[in-house]
Amino acid sequence: MDKETVELFLKITDEYPNSSYVFTSKSNLLTHISSKQVNLYLDEVLDILGIKKNITPHCLRRTCATLMVDKIGIYALMKLLGHENIKTTEMYIKGVGTPESNNKIRNMWNEVG
Repeated sequence: MDKETVELFLKITDEYPNSSYVFTSKSNLLTHISSKQVNLYLDEVLDILGIKKNITPHCLRRTCATLMVDKIGIYALMKLLGHENIKTTEMYIKGVGTPESNNKIRNMWNEVG
């Protein structure tokens, strides 16, 4: 994550210290939106961007974890993801940094845009 992203995240968490949700309700920032709402918003964004791939919120979660592990370390990532066992986190990032995975990620981003 770049410095601006980290600063924005810290600002938001300082303003809403009692919320443990990333995607909050518009009417109440201390409650989360449903998984159905997240899927609908994601589908809308993909449609607006003209992306035809089937991308799910879980796919975004795993991609984010993969991209973050080198910057924050696996134990911080484990905590951030809410995993109790490091093996679960390792499954998320299996193959990270290999030529095959790097090419797969590069090709995916080239297809998207």
